[in-house]
Amino acid sequence: GVTSNIGSINPDLYKNPLIPEEDTSNYPEGHLGRFWFSINYDLEQEKLLINLIRIHNLPSRDKDSTTACDPLVRVALLPGERRYHQSSIQRKTCNPVFNEVFGFCVSHKELQEQTVKFTVIDNGRLRKRQTIGHLLCSLKNISIEDGKQQIITQDISKDPSVVGSPGEMHLSLCYHPSADRFTVTVLQARNIRAPNTATPDSYVRLTLFNQTRAVKTKRTGIIRRSADPCYNESFHFRLEAANVDTTNIVLAIHQPDNKDRILGRLVLGSFMFARGRGMAHWNDMFARPREHVQLWHPLPDLN
Repeated sequence: GVTSNIGSINPDLYKNPLIPEEDTSNYPEGHLGRFWFSINYDLEQEKLLINLIRIHNLPSRDKDSTTACDPLVRVALLPGERRYHQSSIQRKTCNPVFNEVFGFCVSHKELQEQTVKFTVIDNGRLRKRQTIGHLLCSLKNISIEDGKQQIITQDISKDPSVVGSPGEMHLSLCYHPSADRFTVTVLQARNIRAPNTATPDSYVRLTLFNQTRAVKTKRTGIIRRSADPCYNESFHFRLEAANVDTTNIVLAIHQPDNKDRILGRLVLGSFMFARGRGMAHWNDMFARPREHVQLWHPLPDLN
């Protein structure tokens, strides 16, 4: 699978140097915790290494105690969140020390597209877990050198979109060569952000282009009041083999009650029109005819 334990890697090589103690008086009111972690990349093994170091000042679930917290951390990679690890549970502490290293198999060329998502959970009473908050770290903003460890400090947030969680759209493509058509299934979207509400109404408009000429436009129904809308609608488009390289399809998420504002947009097509995942997904569809090929696509922030 794509998820990997650290295997033959010696965790001691990636342990953090001593971090000085914090002045706890610096924490603002309502603070959810300050997180220390490090990121490293092993070029030879194509493995992203994440060391959970420690957290300070997690909230206690009991106001009369400063240790009523049993924290653990789930570490996932976006887009998709299909790859994840979970730390051990630290008992009865609001200042847990983890020093646990997790590895994710990521090719060097895909590294910049990844975002690491940390979810901090209180294991709670009677094993009833409660999410304390999240933290996101986009690898696009970090200069990762082979074998060089970077220690990062960030505060935990209740809403991951506050700290720049990228919007995403989950699509399935299927090419039917004998019928000269392909199918686009708009499955769902996540972390859709609008300037005037946390839970916007939305729909997806699909426009098929040949070169720069719009050939066909279709749209999903409207999903009400959701930042994580599930559309689950399929659309069929005619596509002759001779037009494969000159065709592209644009998918845009619209907010109907705000002048049809576009909240996210992506392009699928050949190298003439698309880049990154948009081009890769398009090419995979033709390489695997009659298969439903699914992929999460990051949405550039338009707000």
